[in-house]
Amino acid sequence: QVLTSGMEAPNPKRFRAGLSFVQLLRALHEDIAGAGGDPLNIAILRMTGDQAFAATCREALDWASLRGVRVILRLFSLKSPVPRLSRIATPFVESIFLGPDGQDVEHRAAVLAQCGNAVMLRDAFGTLDGLGVCLVAGNMPCLGLRQIRLRSTSIAPADFVRLIMCCPQLTGFDLNAENLRGLAQIIQELDPRAPELMVSDFTECALEVADVALVLRQFPTLRSVHLQGCDLSGLRIPPGVQLKSLAMVDCGLSRLDVVRIMGSCQFVEEIKFCGNNLGDTFIGSDDPWPSLPQLRVADFRCCGLVDEDAADLTAAIPHVLLSTWPVEGESSRPGRHVVFDDSDSDVEE
Repeated sequence: QVLTSGMEAPNPKRFRAGLSFVQLLRALHEDIAGAGGDPLNIAILRMTGDQAFAATCREALDWASLRGVRVILRLFSLKSPVPRLSRIATPFVESIFLGPDGQDVEHRAAVLAQCGNAVMLRDAFGTLDGLGVCLVAGNMPCLGLRQIRLRSTSIAPADFVRLIMCCPQLTGFDLNAENLRGLAQIIQELDPRAPELMVSDFTECALEVADVALVLRQFPTLRSVHLQGCDLSGLRIPPGVQLKSLAMVDCGLSRLDVVRIMGSCQFVEEIKFCGNNLGDTFIGSDDPWPSLPQLRVADFRCCGLVDEDAADLTAAIPHVLLSTWPVEGESSRPGRHVVFDDSDSDVEE
């Protein structure tokens, strides 16, 4: 070995001690369990939150395995296919990230079924058309998913509802650019239950008034609802809804629609009605803005409110952090489609 002048020579004992430590962990991890009952190596991987250690050397790769199969907590298949499931300790997969990897929906259904303990699913630009049929063929597996985030996967309303039915612990979902028109009919037919569902986000999903109304009625545990880029003119909130956060952005709502929606959400703490033309003084102009005692934040940007109406709104909710100024640019004119930030900006993180 050639050493550069001035550099300290490596300590062979220290080098061998490092390997011995890895070998010790490898020898013990299958026989010693962590606090949750999992093998020691899995407990350490969860604690560190980083699997890069497994790529440092062969010994580390062996240590990050269990009985010859690789332990992968976060399963990625964004551009290349998922490795063979037989080589993965699927019961310990916690998060699934899928993408345009060329795999068909049958393979995706197999990934979900075998990684049944995963708590998060994200799929962007993959294909989930026909997922419901695959789930039924697999006897509707019970999945541990708590969060679902889909973008441009071509999932059909029936596929989405059957996916919900397989996830009894689901707490939230976020769908972007999916065609879910007719969702209400599927919900009526299948009667899905999601007792822990609290958050829903539909962005550019072609929902209609009947779809949204039935979603709110079917899942009374919802506390946060975000709707964007759909026609909800004439929507009425079903009784018994207890939302804490409500966003209806670019949904074609009139002033009368918004007044009635606000009046039906007495427990709401945050509302957002950006991009709806509320400046028409001929429709619902006599209906006063409701005073919501628990409201803290209200966003009425790009709503075309005249100064007098904005003043009435401020008087009705004086305790609220209110935003009414338009977004800069030509798109801020009332009646035009306004594009706002959505929650899918970090889908690839």
